[in-house]
Amino acid sequence: MSEKRSVIHKALFGVPLLTPKGFSTRAAIIILLFLVCQIAGLREYTSLLCGTLTTGGAGREFVAFMGISYVMIYFAVVIGVPILVLGAGIFSIAQRFWGQDTERNENK
Repeated sequence: MSEKRSVIHKALFGVPLLTPKGFSTRAAIIILLFLVCQIAGLREYTSLLCGTLTTGGAGREFVAFMGISYVMIYFAVVIGVPILVLGAGIFSIAQRFWGQDTERNENK
């Protein structure tokens, strides 16, 4: 079990944050979290935003937590993922152009 946990931990957090691969990894994690929330049916709990609670036996706090969780993950997908993907692309292109120049200067 600990070997499996270390592999997952290394895959998620072993990538440096400020690299194109790090940006892409974080974007994929956010998308996976959104898919889990979507499959779990948390979208129906967002009705609390207009003042309606569709509890079906669940408490107000639970409904509020699930609704807010879905909204936060949704905004992360809509706003954060495109920024991370564009940043990864721009960063990758910049590394190719400026990375080659620094290698040439070091060889001289």
